Amino acid sequence: IFLFNVTYLSTILAIISSILSIIFSRKHIKTLIITIIISILIIIANTLVIYNNLEKKEDVYKDRNVLIGSWIYNEYGGTYVFKEDFTYIQYSNTTMDDNYCKGNYKYSYGATGDNDIVIRQDENYYYYTLTLNEESCTIMNKEIIDKYTKTMVFSLNKYKDNEIIMMNKENNNIFQMTKKD
Repeated sequence: IFLFNVTYLSTILAIISSILSIIFSRKHIKTLIITIIISILIIIANTLVIYNNLEKKEDVYKDRNVLIGSWIYNEYGGTYVFKEDFTYIQYSNTTMDDNYCKGNYKYSYGATGDNDIVIRQDENYYYYTLTLNEESCTIMNKEIIDKYTKTMVFSLNKYKDNEIIMMNKENNNIFQMTKKD
C-alpha cells in the first residue's frame, strides 16, 4: 500500500504477497482473505494507473501530421506554411514574393518544461517540440543562405485543432497561430 506511487514495484509486490499468503496462510483463512482482497485491489488500481499513464504518453495524432497547412501567426498576415514533405515557408506578411524564409521541420510529441519535466498533455492541450531548420531567406529581394535552427514548443488545442499556441524556446516569445481554411 505504501508503494502505490511506484506502480510497477507495487504491482509486483502485490502479486508476490498474494502467492505467499496462499502458500503460508492457508490455516488462517481471515488473514488469507484480507491479504488476497488487498492485493487484488492494489493490482487493479495499479493496472488502471499504468494504463492511464500509457494512454497519456501516446500521441493521439501519431499517424497524422498536425501542422500541414497554412497558419496565420501575426497581425500583418504573416503565415507559416507546413508541407507534407516536412518543409516549410514562413512569410512575414501577406506579400508572398518577398520577406520569407524556407527550411525543413520536424516535431515530436511532448515538450520539456522547467526542471526538465516532460509534459505531453493537460486538460486543454497536446504539447509538441518543433525544430525549424531554416535554410534560406529572401529579404528585400535578396536571397540569404542561412543555416539557423530554431526550437519551439507548440500546444494544440484539444477542442479546436485549428488553433496552436507557439512558444520560441530561445526568447520565450509566445504567439497564437490559426489555421487558414
